Amino acid sequence: FNWLNEHMSPKSFLKFQEDASRTIKNLEKSLVATVNRHFDQFVSNIGAPLRKLSVVADQVQFLEAILKKAEYELEQIPDEVWDPEFDPDQLEVDLVESRLA
Repeated sequence: FNWLNEHMSPKSFLKFQEDASRTIKNLEKSLVATVNRHFDQFVSNIGAPLRKLSVVADQVQFLEAILKKAEYELEQIPDEVWDPEFDPDQLEVDLVESRLA
């Protein structure tokens, strides 16, 4: 603010411009360093939870594949088997077991 009260000669204006430029560059470096530090801290804080979520997502996808296969196998069983009054003989039991294998 001292510059505002003084007479502005070309030399003093050039000095003011250099000081302002230096101040802006220092401010930029400080700001970039602060943002980088906070971003690095953010990444380190969420890294482990994200890895855990990734593992859980993989497990859910694996379980989904198993359940889809089981659903397909259950759909292959004849409707008569699901009837509570159905009394299968050995031939029908063998047929169901062969489909499940």
